[in-house]
Amino acid sequence: MSVENKIIKILIALIIIFIISVITYESITSYFIPESKYKNASTLFEEEKYEEAISAFDEIKEYKDSTEKIEKSNSRIQEKKLDELRKYIGAYRHVEYKVNPVFNEEEPYGDTLQITNLSASDVRISFDSYNGSRVAGFTSTAKLNGEKYTFTFTDSWYNTGKGTLAFEGDVIKLNIEITKFDEGANFAVNEGDMEFILSEKTQLDT
Repeated sequence: MSVENKIIKILIALIIIFIISVITYESITSYFIPESKYKNASTLFEEEKYEEAISAFDEIKEYKDSTEKIEKSNSRIQEKKLDELRKYIGAYRHVEYKVNPVFNEEEPYGDTLQITNLSASDVRISFDSYNGSRVAGFTSTAKLNGEKYTFTFTDSWYNTGKGTLAFEGDVIKLNIEITKFDEGANFAVNEGDMEFILSEKTQLDT
């Protein structure tokens, strides 16, 4: 065999090796590595570790249904948050009854809070204050603003105000501020910071 033929055979062999190396590299980078990451991300998803799953799928967005799995993970996170918040739906009463000596009847004094509807972005609340025969109340939708829900209201005596609502574990923290008292009002909802405990929850009024 001539030297020239040997050189040609060596070149052909090198070209074949190069092609096989390229194919192998492409297979590893385009399938085996993404597939391994996909399986890991899918395991996290199945274990309901959605935030970790999102990070894992984000590395392989273009692979299979990773983008769809990211959307599903975000949706599941919101569902879990909403399920956690739904436990607060109910009525909370800080009311005591005292006997009115004039009429010899018990009359309520205190406050009640009702959470009637709740979503990821807003909470429907009703609040009433009692002072014997006088009652003031309002219903409002509180909108999520950072870590708290904020709302404005006009109570049943036409006083206007604003407030905040926050859920912290088993405690509902409510703040109410009257911004304008109506000239003809003889009463208003109570102001200030209030706390309602989850264990105090009762059924909603019908």
